[in-house]
Amino acid sequence: MFNRTLYSLEKKKELCQYARKFGGKIFHGNSLDLITKLKDKKMALGLIDGNHNAKIVRREISFFLKRLSIGGIIFLHDTYRNASLLLKDRAKADPEIINSKKWVGDTYTVRQRLEGMKDIQTFTWPYTAMNCGLTMVMKLDPDRSYYEK
Repeated sequence: MFNRTLYSLEKKKELCQYARKFGGKIFHGNSLDLITKLKDKKMALGLIDGNHNAKIVRREISFFLKRLSIGGIIFLHDTYRNASLLLKDRAKADPEIINSKKWVGDTYTVRQRLEGMKDIQTFTWPYTAMNCGLTMVMKLDPDRSYYEK
């Protein structure tokens, strides 16, 4: 019915086995490697949850927004500022938290920038996704006047 391909990216090779259950193409590595392989692909749905560094997440978002279909959605994890600040304080006492699954980094700054863009619409659930925040980014149709902000 739909002409689609599922792409999955996982840095930890052992977790690739879970993605294989869904079929599609699986990449082992980091997002910047995947970006070079998907440069001509369009997408309708995406999830970014990985590196907690705003600089890298900005590159990922920039790449995927250009390829996102009108009405397409990207979910971005770790976007709640309070979770980031709380963990930053904890990291002062326990530097190992930065290497743990609890670290959310500065991804919330990417969400803040996205909220100011006119060609997308965002919505954030702050207390979901392990209380780290989940932001939905939808690409708007510039030809539909009711989308004008």
